[in-house]
Amino acid sequence: MGLRLDDAIAEYQLAAGLDATDNRAYYEMANLYRAHGAYAEAVNLYNKQLEIAPKHSSSYKGLALAYLAQGDEERMAAALDQARDLRGSIEEITGDVYLQTQLAFYYLAQNKLKQAQQAVAAALLVEPRYSWARIAAAEVDLANGKFFDAERNLIAARASYINQGKAM
Repeated sequence: MGLRLDDAIAEYQLAAGLDATDNRAYYEMANLYRAHGAYAEAVNLYNKQLEIAPKHSSSYKGLALAYLAQGDEERMAAALDQARDLRGSIEEITGDVYLQTQLAFYYLAQNKLKQAQQAVAAALLVEPRYSWARIAAAEVDLANGKFFDAERNLIAARASYINQGKAM
């Protein structure tokens, strides 16, 4: 994981240039732009992916995260509704540990601790060993002044990370 986002974007741009209907290039590029904080570009790329694959629920989730980062909770909720409706279950949203963990971090960045706590709780319910969910939980605990709980979550995150390495 070199986090060479610019190189990865260039590779996906090349893939999209070779095949404008590639099933994942625009989605993956959108994720990278979102990671860079280029939310408007990410929204455009998620929408391009949805033109190619209208039932790509992950693109709706990505849109939701980009909208949330821009502070547009109304459009975020609409995008999450579309992802949920594609699969016909709220668990498409609540059961996605990666989405819930990312929501927690975005809510933390906006100092919306109640929403961050709800997202962390949902993520940990799905997968209590997911290290990033534990790190998000620690951040929420720190923001709430719960230092010992934060430490407990960081220890659990570290243990999960170490155990993942042993499982490989």
